[in-house]
Amino acid sequence: MSASFNLSSVGPSTQAEWLQSQFTRNSRSREPSYRQRLIPYNIYVDQHAPPALLSARAMAVITAPGVSLSQQERHDKSALARALASEDESTIIRVLHLPLIPQLQQLLKRLKHSGNQLWRHAISIPPKSTSSRLPPLLSGPKPDAMFGFSDLEVLSDVQREAAALFDTGVHSFTQPDGRVFYPFIGLDFKASARRNTRWVAENQEVNAGAIVLEGIRRIALYGRQLDLSQDSPPLYFSIAADNEIATVHLHCIGRDAQDRFTYHSSRLETYVLLKPDDLDAYQRAVQNILHYGEHELLPWFCELLDDCQRQFATTKKRPLEGFEVPQPKRTRLGLMYDPSRPSPPQPSVDGLGVPAQEAQEIGLAGSPGDHAKLVESKPEQLTLHRPTGIRSLEEKSTTKRQRVA
Repeated sequence: MSASFNLSSVGPSTQAEWLQSQFTRNSRSREPSYRQRLIPYNIYVDQHAPPALLSARAMAVITAPGVSLSQQERHDKSALARALASEDESTIIRVLHLPLIPQLQQLLKRLKHSGNQLWRHAISIPPKSTSSRLPPLLSGPKPDAMFGFSDLEVLSDVQREAAALFDTGVHSFTQPDGRVFYPFIGLDFKASARRNTRWVAENQEVNAGAIVLEGIRRIALYGRQLDLSQDSPPLYFSIAADNEIATVHLHCIGRDAQDRFTYHSSRLETYVLLKPDDLDAYQRAVQNILHYGEHELLPWFCELLDDCQRQFATTKKRPLEGFEVPQPKRTRLGLMYDPSRPSPPQPSVDGLGVPAQEAQEIGLAGSPGDHAKLVESKPEQLTLHRPTGIRSLEEKSTTKRQRVA
């Protein structure tokens, strides 16, 4: 296995990524009401079944014959999964799940991977509401792993020019993380012993799937006038797993009663990794999705880009002409991060004008002295200041000593 493929790396390396990770962490994906919070974006998790034909196609992908583990390997890995019950996420990823990705070295000759990488160049799904109290943009996805393609290796010059039509220079519909071209599977792993559940992983993956599907929808509509809400192959899968259970999800596009596009994530299959046969079926499902992406999705997507280039050569009309990238706005947690800005915004809980009831709901109730403020003291140094309540006590103590003196 390639040494560079490391999903267990912890913590971003730059100040901007650290700040954005705080927004991602605070996106409330752990709250019971999180899925209701996605409704203003027309994003839904396990609320609507995918079209029967699309679901059948996806099931055919993950259940196709593949390389199976031997009986001894199945029992050994199932016993290993049981033994990892108390371990953290990085250990579960490194010891259990990475070895289950079959023939990784061969796959990476045409596929490209990204691990724990913030989607800084993604174009967020805007809210459907037009009221003055718009919800904030969702935080950028940061899957533990995703697989897509390397445009330099699999695309022709003409196809790369067509893909560039869907970039704004800073944001991209085809390379949301700035590295991987058209990701088609995302994986998020959790450790139940650390109070991280697969339910949270499903919540974190649904935004990534919606972003990818919206990009493909625009490409298909421009190149072929193809409505992906009516007919499409399986375009994006996600996996949420811990040491005991893995679930495979299918992401698709639909329409609501007002004919607006909707984005859905539906559970396709569940595997109990403590059962040897289920564990084998799970690793074959991952194998089949990667094989499907390389041998079926990639040719389909390349043909779509060829159609886009022909369309542009004929009409000279750019697909993003008049398109405005959804901009971040001031939210309850401060300004959302925008990669086009020269410096990252500073999160703050003071001066946001949050109503008392809403502040109570999101845990910001109380005086300013109850919260630590994160400020930038130097260009390369972040300082966590003490709460003002503690500082006030110190000032009173100093004043009292001065009076005694």
